[in-house]
Amino acid sequence: MNKPINKLTGSLLALGLLVAASNQAAASTVWTDALADGNINNASNWASGLPSDAGGLGVVVTTTPLVINQVFNNGGDNRSEFLIAGSGGLTLAAGGSFTYFGDGLLGSGGASTITHTGGTLTQDGGGAGFLIGHNAVGTYNISGGNVLVQGTAPNFTIDYNDSGAADPDADGSSLNISGSGQVDVETGVNLVINAGGTLDVSEGGLLVWHDRTLAETASFAGTVNATITQVGSDVHFTSVEPEDSDEDGLPDDWELEHFGDLDEIGSGDPDSDGLDNAAELLANTDPTDDDTDGEGLLDGAEVNTHGTDPLLVDTDGDTLSDFDEVTVHSTDPNSRDSDGDDLTDGDELIRGTNPNLADTDADGAEDGLEVLY
Repeated sequence: MNKPINKLTGSLLALGLLVAASNQAAASTVWTDALADGNINNASNWASGLPSDAGGLGVVVTTTPLVINQVFNNGGDNRSEFLIAGSGGLTLAAGGSFTYFGDGLLGSGGASTITHTGGTLTQDGGGAGFLIGHNAVGTYNISGGNVLVQGTAPNFTIDYNDSGAADPDADGSSLNISGSGQVDVETGVNLVINAGGTLDVSEGGLLVWHDRTLAETASFAGTVNATITQVGSDVHFTSVEPEDSDEDGLPDDWELEHFGDLDEIGSGDPDSDGLDNAAELLANTDPTDDDTDGEGLLDGAEVNTHGTDPLLVDTDGDTLSDFDEVTVHSTDPNSRDSDGDDLTDGDELIRGTNPNLADTDADGAEDGLEVLY
């Protein structure tokens, strides 16, 4: 199931994006579209003036980082490719979009990096497709927003040369997906990871290869650092399962964080709170603290007996702690209004009414109604 695409942009038809960058630090070259005409050749649409050679072959040479944080749409100019070259690189930020109509290739090359933190970038068309690493090392980092590869583009390729094979000059090229970033490789588009390329998906990131099977991933010659699963008719690439070298059901990094070693096991309960380590892992509680939220109820009692949240002092948000509801007032710690009279339990105690009786004074009118009128 796809994440929603940024509605500011609709579809972003981006073909032929190559980025060549160095480590030179400089101010940003910012696309503003001040004239609202999507014309990259008009200096008025750039905050710092027109980058050199922005027209013609579709080459934008910029020695400063090219930042797109608004809608970028070239209005259907069908160039064979769109190339951003120079020392700046490209950043696609929240609120921004990159729209390009045409046939060609999209990706990063020339020892370059694309940083994608928000907004949407879509490639839709023919040509060579979406390329990351074209005759040079390219890196695409997406931690937010969406990439959509669709239409008649034949390939989405990591590590590419003009013959479509792996390119030694592009070895080390990578697509790195993390955070809330999502890449959708739509129906009919091939996902190609050549020998020098790497796909890395870390926590929160997702790549969906639509209408494909797990068997088709066997064609990858490069490195895939991801968990690959079949979800309906699609193949999903998600973060790699955490390492569990002692095979006790507890991730090594979790054990080391909480215990400093790998000696604990899933069924152990070192803090004697009634939750074993496996349950503490699921509940995100501290396996070395018997009362993670510090309100007086043991973690095990909250999870197994009362159904309250061991990470919240007041699960139902009625201003009474779970401990007080259970041990002092005998109210329901999972209901803001235990007696259903339209007054919260905390409000009843302030007013002096009984939070367990809808009609404290037994006069035929519920407490909430009496307070209202």
